[in-house]
Amino acid sequence: MESHFDLKVGFTCNNNCFHCVVGDKKKICPDDLTFEQIKQIIDNKVPSEVTSIVLTGGEVTIRKDFIDIVNYIYDKGYKIILQTNGSGLIDKNIIKSIKNKISHVLIAIHSYKKNIHNDIVNNNIDGYSAVIKAMDNLYKNKIYFETQTVISSKNINTLHKTYKFIQKRYPDVFMHMTYPHPLGNAYNKNVALKYSDIKHELHKCLKNFRHLLVTEAIPFCVLYPYLDVEYNTDYEIINSFYEAHRKGLDPSNSHNNDNFTMIDKSGYSDNYNLNDLTSKRKGYKCRECVFNKDCAGVWREYIEFYGNELDLYPITESQIERIINV
Repeated sequence: MESHFDLKVGFTCNNNCFHCVVGDKKKICPDDLTFEQIKQIIDNKVPSEVTSIVLTGGEVTIRKDFIDIVNYIYDKGYKIILQTNGSGLIDKNIIKSIKNKISHVLIAIHSYKKNIHNDIVNNNIDGYSAVIKAMDNLYKNKIYFETQTVISSKNINTLHKTYKFIQKRYPDVFMHMTYPHPLGNAYNKNVALKYSDIKHELHKCLKNFRHLLVTEAIPFCVLYPYLDVEYNTDYEIINSFYEAHRKGLDPSNSHNNDNFTMIDKSGYSDNYNLNDLTSKRKGYKCRECVFNKDCAGVWREYIEFYGNELDLYPITESQIERIINV
């Protein structure tokens, strides 16, 4: 089984996204990890069973030592997964340097419309053109990548056309449909939208692209009847957290680890799946749902926002039977 180690190298970023979940962490932990600290973590904190290092931040590709980090991890024998806004990948020399060393890139594009994407990432430059150029570079150089689109009030009405645009330009690329964790900049009802208000748009996307979609933080009752998506991260959390095969280090957690018994003083956690589960909640009616045992529920902040009008409706056996018999 693949075993991942998520490594947040710091929170410096050239974007200030509308939906950024680590906005608060920039203040808690303003200094990025140094290259020497990163090497120490890789040598001393990564368990022996880990097969892949997930590089994330902040934005790791804008670091001057980005290639050095990639080379060090690659030389240690790990697969490298990169989460990025694409900024550093517009440079063909960087692409050439990482081409045979990065096994997987998750790159963020939040709308097919330039003005909407740029409004979301809020970096005072043309982030849209940069991410398109980065994806073009990845596609032409046959570096495996998937896209990530974080849902908010700014892009929900362009979501279907965004997926259509991605598939036209990069056929058969997998696309993430991500509901944000309401933390940092995302602790806002304009980011963490009510599921019942966006369900129609989500279903339009699921109906046409579910064989190419990866869903994140969307409960089963909202996905239903389009449950046959390619990959459901919540299902993965529920069904694999006992095996604790997703580990990682977030340096900001070293500042408040008293609240996280599963996180040590360096910010290391040996079970990110369990961490995610402790941040999830369910409604009292969820126990009546046929998918209850496989569904992780919703972010606890969602309950804070919408607890008095909670829109989690259990799916019953009779509903499933009616669809089967149609």
